[in-house]
Amino acid sequence: MAGCIVGFERNKIQLHQVLGVNLDDEGASHVPLRPSLDWP
Repeated sequence: MAGCIVGFERNKIQLHQVLGVNLDDEGASHVPLRPSLDWP
């Protein structure tokens, strides 16, 4: 765990998230880039 902290601090380790969604017929996902303030 300590090695992970050092890796993040030295920018040797990064974390990326990917969200996969189904698109509608027009190619829109209808998923906001960021949750709204009233998001549960």
